Amino acid sequence: MTDLDISKKQKSTFLGTIGGFLEKLETLRIRTIVGELKYDAKTNNYVHSDGQNVEAIISEIHLASGDIDTKMTDKFANEYEALREYHQMKEIKGQEIIRKNLELIKEIAKTILALGKNETGE
Repeated sequence: MTDLDISKKQKSTFLGTIGGFLEKLETLRIRTIVGELKYDAKTNNYVHSDGQNVEAIISEIHLASGDIDTKMTDKFANEYEALREYHQMKEIKGQEIIRKNLELIKEIAKTILALGKNETGE
């Protein structure tokens, strides 16, 4: 296998990895939850006990379509105005993070394509 073949294979593997990463980035979930949460060291996540009353507002920003879906419990809808406003600010920040991440991905892709052209002499 020539160096050029190895380089093409590595580039293909890298681009496949990036593609898988981008798939996972398609939806940004923003959660604001009120309830007793416990830290689970195994999953490195905060969880609540089954059957516990948890109030929440959860938004999903879908990158491909631009849709934003928001779900909330009755208390969030009717009583937790300050927390709703807090959640809305997190949505705005989330959209900014997405914009910056997409710009970064675009720059990475440009760099990869430029490196590919330099390797093949194009």
